[in-house]
Amino acid sequence: MGDARLLLVGGLRGPQQMEAIVQGGDDDFVSLCRPFIREGKTEVAACASCNRCLAAMVNGEVVRCYCE
Repeated sequence: MGDARLLLVGGLRGPQQMEAIVQGGDDDFVSLCRPFIREGKTEVAACASCNRCLAAMVNGEVVRCYCE
């Protein structure tokens, strides 16, 4: 297979958690989306994976975190 890489997607809420995962060597990359919806806040995300941000996008509403 060659030089495969592993990307972790979903459920990551804090920068320290993400750093530990990559530094631990279990995953090569982490995917981010919802943490950025919170407008650059760096504390642990309050996201409860309710998907209201995604529903807003589909319905032409403001994409933002509705868990706050």
